[in-house]
Amino acid sequence: MTCRVGFLLVPRFSALGFLCAAEPLRVANRLAGQAFYQWDVLSLDGRPAVASNAMRIEAARSLADA
Repeated sequence: MTCRVGFLLVPRFSALGFLCAAEPLRVANRLAGQAFYQWDVLSLDGRPAVASNAMRIEAARSLADA
């Protein structure tokens, strides 16, 4: 069974916080050799979210469309 996770990135989000949450999911999938976790990146309007350090992350969809 796959666990689905949504990360809502708001303007000026912490890139470190997001990556510290997403990276263990990616590593767990790699070590297991299968997709135990899937995730979507959401923003309020579906546009790229900009972190406090100016890193831009593409959103898969808006919160309203999730």
